Amino acid sequence: MAAPGRWVLLLMTLPLTPGRAQAIARCPSVAIRPDSTLPQAQAVREFLGRNGYLVRCITYSKMEGTAQLRDVAGFQTDQGTFTVFFIPSGEDVQVTEERVTSGRLRGYYRYTFTRTASGHVHHYAITVNGPEYYVRYHDWLLLVWDATLADVLRRTGNGE
Repeated sequence: MAAPGRWVLLLMTLPLTPGRAQAIARCPSVAIRPDSTLPQAQAVREFLGRNGYLVRCITYSKMEGTAQLRDVAGFQTDQGTFTVFFIPSGEDVQVTEERVTSGRLRGYYRYTFTRTASGHVHHYAITVNGPEYYVRYHDWLLLVWDATLADVLRRTGNGE
């Protein structure tokens, strides 16, 4: 037993699998979002695990606040990185894409979020310089930047 005011250090070893080594290398501790901060993230982790994804880490997302959605997390997996917006119960969010064809933002993409909450409809728009892919699964809105990963996620969600 340690003396009062002293720390006890408990060391534990886990096998260092290739997936665990990559997770350590790619996920800085300052970015990791504890599951307790966002309980819905655990459900996403389990869903992904059941469908063959290795979740390397769950992080804070710079997308937090988009369309006034506060519960947002980033996921780094062995098959790609994406963001998940957790849509509050009883609300709906639809996303439409428009390619900007004139002006200084010509060639950019404009995404309009139509959020319905308590019978009120709100519109929010963001403009970005590359395509984004939004995949809806129950109360999750997944954002990915790779068309192939988006297609895989759509098929995965439809199969569950």
